[in-house]
Order: sequence, then structure tokens, then C-alpha cells
Amino acid sequence: MPSLLLWSFHLLQTRASLPQPLHETEDGIFAPVQVALLPFHKNWAHLKKPPERFWIEVGMNNWDLSVHYGDFGEGDFVLGFEPLLDKYGERLASYRPTHSAGSGKFRALGRQHERGLAFPFAVGCKGMAKFRVAEEDSCSTLLPLLADAYPDIEAEHPAIRNFKADCATSTEIRTVPCISLKHVIRDWLGGREVWFLKVDAEGADLAVVQSAGSMLRKIRHIQVEVHTGCGGIAPQFLNAPNCSSTVRFMRNAGYRCTSQDQGELLTDCGEGICQECYKNLPILNLLFIRQRISWDGSR
Repeated sequence: MPSLLLWSFHLLQTRASLPQPLHETEDGIFAPVQVALLPFHKNWAHLKKPPERFWIEVGMNNWDLSVHYGDFGEGDFVLGFEPLLDKYGERLASYRPTHSAGSGKFRALGRQHERGLAFPFAVGCKGMAKFRVAEEDSCSTLLPLLADAYPDIEAEHPAIRNFKADCATSTEIRTVPCISLKHVIRDWLGGREVWFLKVDAEGADLAVVQSAGSMLRKIRHIQVEVHTGCGGIAPQFLNAPNCSSTVRFMRNAGYRCTSQDQGELLTDCGEGICQECYKNLPILNLLFIRQRISWDGSR
């Protein structure tokens, strides 16, 4: 009898640890699925040795950081986040295990390639959040879109022909799971340093960075997209932090702004950069490097 009671207790514990099953609400059908392994180090157990540098990419869409950044190589490992399920699925489908070239062979859970995982989460929000999907899906965002709130507004963009219809208006609103960088770095990576954080969160970039909380000091390089005051172009989002707020926050957090786009050096990366145009576009990719802190706390 004691053994039966012990078995029953173990069964109850196991059931309690499992996620809630498939459920339906007035908004949709929801199904919790496993997307990676725990303890987290199991996700790179196939490598000959543990990763030496960790990268995080927020807002992958159809971009592959490991291909486009020449500095990514042996010893690196990336965690990518993309709440659009079709784009998340494309990243998983692109994985070709080194042990097999066949499309019907086993693929390890969550891998986008041998040195990276993909997750269908939004970053920088809490719980579950509304995600506004635009016709041009790379414009999809957690933030309210301009034309949703002001349908009669005139909104143009020098690089997008049908900007208002394709990028500033929601085609669909979905509910997506959220996670913070603090949880990723502290709980998944065990407080390890992150070599590079790339963020393209369509107006929510600063919220992504701020979600690191006390773990922000663990991130060495941060690339964010900011929208400038170039040309007086109508904003795409409502309530998005402006460029100056981002530059000011990063400076106060101990980061030095060093480049504008793809490594192009800037002579000045203060708040004045927020009025600049880059190739006639109101968007800049700013790269920030954490300044080293000495033993007495000075930078």
C-alpha cells in the first residue's frame, strides 16, 4: 500500500507540472506545445563543446542572423524569437541536420540550425499580448498601428508604396505568448553573458531591451532599430518611444553608441542623430557597446 500511495503522489505531481491542455476562448483556439528542452543546456548537448558566446535575435521574420553576420561562427549559439507562426515554422523547416540530408529525417526540438534555437514568443511584454499583423508582415507589431486609430489619416513612406494599407493598418490581431530577456538570460542561460542582441521589434525595441532588467549588464552589444524625425514622415505606430528616448536610455545604462547601420561609423551618436536621414529613410539601426566597468564602479 505505501508503494501505491507513493506512485499516486508522483502521478499527481507529474500532472500538476504539465501545461494546461488545448482550450478555446471567444478569440480563438490555444494549444500549449513544447518548444525546447530543460535543463536548457540540453539544447546544445549535441555540440562538441558548450557555446562560448551567446547571441539573441528578437524579430527574426525571414532573417537568419548566423548567415548575415560574418562574426557568427564556431563557438557561438543564437536564440531567435519570432511570434509570427509561419515565419517561426520557416526557421524550423530550414534546419538541415548535419547527420542527414533527407527531409524526412529526425530534427531536434526547436532548432533553426546546429547552433541555434527558435521560439514563437514576443519579447518585452507580459503574459499574453495582442500582436497586430500587417499585410506586409515585417511591419507586424505589439504596438497600436496608426491607421487603426486614425483611418482617415494620410500616411506615406519613401520606401513602401502602399504604406498606410500594408504597414500602418492591422490585417489581423493575434494573441501571442510573451517572455522577458531577464528570464531568458537569468533562467535559461544561467546568467551567462550575451555577446550580441539584435532587436527588430517594429517600434517596441526599447521595451525589449528594458525587459532585461538587472540582466541588461550581461549584454555586451545591442543593435536596435529607431525611427527618426527625418522628413516629417507620419509615424507607423502609436505610443512608440522616440529615437531620443532610446539613445538617452542606452547612454544612462552605460552603453556607447558606435555605428549607424551595418557597421558604418558615426562621428556623433548623441540625440542629434535622431534628426538624421539614412539613405532618405526615417529608420536607423544603432549599435550600442557596453562600456567596461572598473572595480570602483566607474566606466
